[in-house]
Amino acid sequence: MEGAVGHRLGPARDRGPGAPGHAGARTALQVHAYRVRKYIGAYAAAMGGCDAVAFTGGAGENSAALRRRILEGLQFLGVRLDEDRNESFGASGAAVAELQAPRSQVAVLAVRSREQWVIARETAAVLRRAERAAARQDFSMPVAISAHHVHLTQAAVEALFGTGHALRVLQPLSQPGFFAAEETVSVIGERGRLERVRVVGPCRAANQIEVSRTEAIRLGIEAPLRLSGDLAGSAEVTLAGPAGALRTPGLIVARRHLHLTSADARRLGVQDRGEIEVALDTPRGTVLRHVALRVDDGAVLELHLDTDEANAAGLRGAGEGVLQSAACTARVCGQRDHENHASCETH
Repeated sequence: MEGAVGHRLGPARDRGPGAPGHAGARTALQVHAYRVRKYIGAYAAAMGGCDAVAFTGGAGENSAALRRRILEGLQFLGVRLDEDRNESFGASGAAVAELQAPRSQVAVLAVRSREQWVIARETAAVLRRAERAAARQDFSMPVAISAHHVHLTQAAVEALFGTGHALRVLQPLSQPGFFAAEETVSVIGERGRLERVRVVGPCRAANQIEVSRTEAIRLGIEAPLRLSGDLAGSAEVTLAGPAGALRTPGLIVARRHLHLTSADARRLGVQDRGEIEVALDTPRGTVLRHVALRVDDGAVLELHLDTDEANAAGLRGAGEGVLQSAACTARVCGQRDHENHASCETH
């Protein structure tokens, strides 16, 4: 389509040339039609052609005579009006009608406006946003600090701790089904190493080592920022245990994320793998952007930050361990229309 010209006309009535009526009113209609025709010609010239002229609004829908007046003199553009179609549109009940003659090179459309429907739709959207905002105001969540830890396959467990070895539970974690194991490993990089890094069970299908950005620098390794389970292109590292060592990919810096149930997600008006912004209730008033959402009905509501983020926000964990409960809460302060399509696994 080279171009399209549309015009919304305000209320008007015209019984046609020569019909009885106020002379000034007839002059006003003639001036109005002239000005609209002038704009159509100007825009057709600016766009290098015209494919359609559309009429809508009170007069555009209801006045066949005004449509005819406007199109008079536009034959040089290839506009040809079908008088019968033009006169019958008002009684047809159609939402959209083509009024051009068969030989017309430009489509002539009459379109019924739906102001009430648009107003209702926009009003409903405003109310939905207000409801979500009200829900966010009192939606608070606990915060946990996630220290460095390692997820292992069963084969890796046996390579590091001996054939037939099974992980032993040290303590359950707040997320159901997960536990801090008694076992620890050394994580060895190009320039440094981390000692006594806790293993988290149960075993997984792939090895995953989660460290903070500061710790990755200390290891001398460029670790990507990822959600748990998104290991494609992750960095390689050496793991050492009492029974041996192995070289494995899977080193990442974990993204900040919020575990929540589908009921929580409905309340906030968000979806799995979307993003929100949260404010930490600390003296520093820290706002965290790009908080990934992990929706799972088997999860417990909890915001997970790594040690770098906790330190920057001035947070301290209650006790020591893989997952420490922070002495603060967070609240939702914004929502982003963004989705992370990476394949992830909840932890």
